[in-house]
Amino acid sequence: MEMPSQKTKQIILVIITAVILIVAFAVIRAERLKNASPVEAAMTGSLLTTAENFGGQQYLIPHTQVIDSGLKAADVPALTNPKFTSVTAMDSLLADNLFGIDVEVGGQHRFYPYQILNWHRVVNDTFGDKELIITFDPLTGAAIVYVNPSEGETLSMAFAGTVYNNGELLLDNAGSQWLQINGTQVIHKNSISRYELGAKLTQYPAQSMKWTDWKNIFPGGEVLSSETGYTRDYTRHPYGQYEASLSIYFPVNKTDSRIGSSKWWVDGLSINGEHLALVKTIMQGPYVYNTVLGGVPISAFYDSELDMTHVFNPVVGDKTLTFTAPRDQALKNPQTFIDDQTKSIWSATGVATEGELKGTVLQMINAPEYYWFAWAATYPDTRVAVIDEQKAKDDADKAAAAVAAPAPETSTTPDATE
Repeated sequence: MEMPSQKTKQIILVIITAVILIVAFAVIRAERLKNASPVEAAMTGSLLTTAENFGGQQYLIPHTQVIDSGLKAADVPALTNPKFTSVTAMDSLLADNLFGIDVEVGGQHRFYPYQILNWHRVVNDTFGDKELIITFDPLTGAAIVYVNPSEGETLSMAFAGTVYNNGELLLDNAGSQWLQINGTQVIHKNSISRYELGAKLTQYPAQSMKWTDWKNIFPGGEVLSSETGYTRDYTRHPYGQYEASLSIYFPVNKTDSRIGSSKWWVDGLSINGEHLALVKTIMQGPYVYNTVLGGVPISAFYDSELDMTHVFNPVVGDKTLTFTAPRDQALKNPQTFIDDQTKSIWSATGVATEGELKGTVLQMINAPEYYWFAWAATYPDTRVAVIDEQKAKDDADKAAAAVAAPAPETSTTPDATE
């Protein structure tokens, strides 16, 4: 009798996983709906206001909503000694239109393809003088790089096999679990770990890019090798058509219908307790967006060549710049932006190319991409760029009109309700 091939085994594993996910979704959804109101009343955003104790562990999320994904950590092994190779060596394996994470340290760039991260989720990497935790969650679309504290206790992260708000949790080497989407420890195992419940990892600047763009911009960069030590078909997605569909495998605490689709891409930004979503589809309209978030001015440019949004600190010397993308000029060159203060011309990557500030480079602010449903569930009080500002303007206009309107005449007839 002929034994099944490795590829056949992988296909069978994907089918079994899909069935487990569907059944788990139905059972957990029913239980969650039954208990939704009292749980949500005890939460701020996606976290509990008071920690729960259950099974010898502390929880900053409802323990009843931590879901077994159907996959074990062994099914999705983290990479701890990653190998890197050249653009030429990986070009035949990687698809031009698929994404990966670009990370820069000391002027050198590395590319971590989603095609590999889909199967491993985490790369614990040493890049130059940086200890980094490269993470990607295909369920939320979140590609985030964290700085490994490594001060007395180096963290080694891996896929935990659990899910909360349809987002994966990461397991550290002390047995505690962290939200991949924002680097918060939400399940603390009673152990000798010095990282406490609620501890938060620091993000390291990174950006998601298509392979075709990255290899053309950084042809001398390093690429995560497919020689991982594991047998995986890196040309195939373990979740099939998940990215192209409207499906969400597991329940989320809150949904938000302010924008068109739950799986539209947004760039998420959190500053001093305030949150903002820059929706890629909406940014394609005005090209530029200026605001203040958590007391910090920011400006965002939509880069039509790379189909991505760059976020910057617009403070230059004693000036806080604001930018426009004049419609007539944008039609000719959508990559060009003009500051209102000096009329200098800027590229989409935040470099002044002409004018008084020529040669100035704006400081980039990290704003990873997420599916909208994931960002909104994590930060339900988030603002949505352009949409919320327009609503606020409309409300202010209505209030001003009401103040300016003449007062209605007073009737001498008693009101029937008095």
